[in-house]
Amino acid sequence: MAGAPEEAAEREDRFARWGTERKMIAAIDTNILLDILLPDEEHASSSRELMDKYHTSGQLILSETVFAELATQFSSEQGLKEFLTDTSIKLVHTNEKALSLAG
Repeated sequence: MAGAPEEAAEREDRFARWGTERKMIAAIDTNILLDILLPDEEHASSSRELMDKYHTSGQLILSETVFAELATQFSSEQGLKEFLTDTSIKLVHTNEKALSLAG
């Protein structure tokens, strides 16, 4: 693709002018969170390292499905919400357009 590096450089320059830093968004799977919550001796350390790495790089998110699966580990919805707040993980709701495209 001719011009692709120049286009990328222009985008980066535009973000720099806007004072907006591009952040990565990482979706977390239930298994990673369960490794930490339960904790799983074999995987807890590596899962924690991955969460820390991606938290430092940007925003951590989870889907509605992961939220529902994770809810089984908490005695109340409030407890789950507090966990998400404490870990800066954001629940992202899926819109109909995205669901349609996925199917």
